[in-house]
Amino acid sequence: MPKSILLIGFPKSGSTLAVDVLSKACSLRLPECGKAELLNADCNVEFRNQHLVASPAAFEDATDLLTRYSADHVVKDVVQPWLISAYLMQSGFRYNVVYLQRSRDELRKCQLRVGWDCPDPAYFEEMYLQLADAVLTTEELLTRPERVWDICRSMGYAVTPHDYTSDSEFQAKLRETQAFLLS
Repeated sequence: MPKSILLIGFPKSGSTLAVDVLSKACSLRLPECGKAELLNADCNVEFRNQHLVASPAAFEDATDLLTRYSADHVVKDVVQPWLISAYLMQSGFRYNVVYLQRSRDELRKCQLRVGWDCPDPAYFEEMYLQLADAVLTTEELLTRPERVWDICRSMGYAVTPHDYTSDSEFQAKLRETQAFLLS
């Protein structure tokens, strides 16, 4: 079985679309939580009401969960950067890591708009760049399918190319995302 892809980045960067595109391109499965963040307490009942990094037991549970999906899946995390960093270093990088990069200005505007007060994205971006096997920008995801295929091939996956940018489901998700960002 091939290594899984771990998509890392920031909330509201297009990560749900990226998971969908990567899973179809590489014929990889999704975890039980689907396209949601594997370690997001709102999406994964196993970690509800726990701060994953602060509790050693919760950290162990989270790393066990990450290990469970380390082959043949596409998993994303945009909410637990410290845990992901610690896990990747501790596990010997069991995943192929793709960092979905978005302009810091756009990211900050979007996060403020939804009421998320987070530290300067520059801090996390440096960490993500060090962890990533490949960097995919949100712009590339939305407009250049061939860039996605190149990234997948560079990590050793057999790729099933599909121009998802003309796919009606993708276009509907894209319109929904754009409406949110522009309203």
